[in-house]
Amino acid sequence: HSDAAPADASLLLIVAGRAVWDGPDLPVAPVCTSGLTPAAVRRLLGPRRTALVLLAPVVPAEGADPAAIAELRRALPDCELVLVYDELRADVLAACFRAGLQDAVSRHAPPDTWRSLLAGAVGRAARRLESGLLAEQQVAATRRLKEHQKLLQDDLARVGHDLAHSHAKLEEANRDLSRHMNQLTLLYSFGRELSAARNWDRTLESILKTLAGFI
Repeated sequence: HSDAAPADASLLLIVAGRAVWDGPDLPVAPVCTSGLTPAAVRRLLGPRRTALVLLAPVVPAEGADPAAIAELRRALPDCELVLVYDELRADVLAACFRAGLQDAVSRHAPPDTWRSLLAGAVGRAARRLESGLLAEQQVAATRRLKEHQKLLQDDLARVGHDLAHSHAKLEEANRDLSRHMNQLTLLYSFGRELSAARNWDRTLESILKTLAGFI
């Protein structure tokens, strides 16, 4: 296989560090890149988020580099990193695990060991991807909830403003009604006084004084 992006499959298996995989049989055909950098692996990932990455360089010491593994871990947090080695000191392997390596297997390990290791790595990758997706969904749900809360607050503020405006209008209308009722009451009383009066001059004078006080 070459560095071209692979076709879609349920499991993406990447071999980093060699152009062709010549090790034990794998459950699916791997895609290979001679590079060990995050950019080389990412080219094979394409739109995917996760993959099982076998670090199996032609020169084994290049794969057992804690600094390189830490760089891969930072750039590819959802990928499973498994080191394939020939011979490796325990302290170097421990440093690689501290840097972010998930597992390691000897190139000369029996098939059962390889099958068990790959099954565990695939399971961890699936759980990590599911956790990442759930976290994204939670973030998206929280963002939508905040957006809905903001819209609700805006609606409540708008309704409150409309209610306050309507209340002010109602009070103004009530004052106008009271004023008109007072005017009607006054005019009614004037009409009664005029209809009952014998001396209109005195009655009109009294009415005018009352109007002056009302105004």
